[in-house]
Amino acid sequence: MAQYIDEQGTIGDIEHEFTDSIICPYCGFEEQESWEYHHNEDEINCPDCNRKFAYERIFSYSTYRIDDTNDEQ
Repeated sequence: MAQYIDEQGTIGDIEHEFTDSIICPYCGFEEQESWEYHHNEDEINCPDCNRKFAYERIFSYSTYRIDDTNDEQ
């Protein structure tokens, strides 16, 4: 987990792994339009602190049964 120090000198943790959007691991900036990044992995500059970092998009799928009437086959 990455950490940051705010203007008052307080140390905080940056939740940047397995999130719903891209989070800068240096300053914690959250990219509200992460869906616009089309590559599954790339390097970008943070629009807030301008530091370069890499991101990786990971998808997973879950399935579930809708109709159990065919279980007898």
